[in-house]
Amino acid sequence: MRFLITMRASFCHAFVVALLLPFCASAQITINDTGRELILGERGRPILQYRYSANDGGDGTSAQAGYIEVLWGPYGNVLTPDASTKAQIFTGIFWSWARVEAGGEFFGPGEKRGATRVFERWLDVSTSEELATIGAQFAWVRNADGRAVLMETQGIEVYPSDSRERTIDLYLRLTNVLDEAISITGTQGGSPLGLTVQMANTTAVPRLVTSPGRPRATGGPTTPEWIDLSYRVLRSSRSAGVALIKHPYEPGGLQLRHASESGSSLVASLPRGTSARLEPGQFVELRLRLYVHTGNAVEPLLESVAEKYAAELADNQP
Repeated sequence: MRFLITMRASFCHAFVVALLLPFCASAQITINDTGRELILGERGRPILQYRYSANDGGDGTSAQAGYIEVLWGPYGNVLTPDASTKAQIFTGIFWSWARVEAGGEFFGPGEKRGATRVFERWLDVSTSEELATIGAQFAWVRNADGRAVLMETQGIEVYPSDSRERTIDLYLRLTNVLDEAISITGTQGGSPLGLTVQMANTTAVPRLVTSPGRPRATGGPTTPEWIDLSYRVLRSSRSAGVALIKHPYEPGGLQLRHASESGSSLVASLPRGTSARLEPGQFVELRLRLYVHTGNAVEPLLESVAEKYAAELADNQP
């Protein structure tokens, strides 16, 4: 997994600002801190709710933080499951973490897995006319000796909406902060590192659209560049949808798929069995774009959204 590992010292451009700016509002997007989550809104309508502290009933420093608990559509309807039910540890949009192997021992977030995941600090919480940015840092602390083993950095960029669509960029970085090499693997149950977007319950059959797929640089089967799930939200007469779009310059080999084991979800994950060895200071990072829209998406529209994403990034390439 050489292509997943980098020693670059520069940080993703969205999180260069290390000072915690006041949680103020631009004329477009507002950010409200409740003490447990950040709620982003625009023109009086909520956009998303980012939970940064553990849920009630957790251990206070557990894995139950650092995720988008609620996502609203452009109409103001909730697109993710009802977070108040708490039937699962996470609801909404969340990164699924892998196991870490260090010194012959395996561990991950959660008391029974040998480590505690602790919110460290904000890297950026700010708004401008162009976007709103959230950058948060969590430490994976080994329970046995209290040492930080892994530093997790999350980033969210939210762009203004035209009342019909919205784009949100998501970023994850896991950095080895030990003075020895570690390996990152899938969980013991085989779940790989990646992002899950849980969709709200619906009585209608969701409409799934995927890109035709393009060959991998190394050959082999094609892999979709984007995947979209549209449906009529429960207790609403309107349809809405969410698409996951792969970062065109991300060489990490993310695979997009639809999962229906526990309701409809979109998943972007590394292949099962993937592992990465990180020397001290090295990190693995994943990037994706979330496209939220009204109505049922069609392939030409999603292709144009993906092409626009690639063009934006090409303009920022060194």
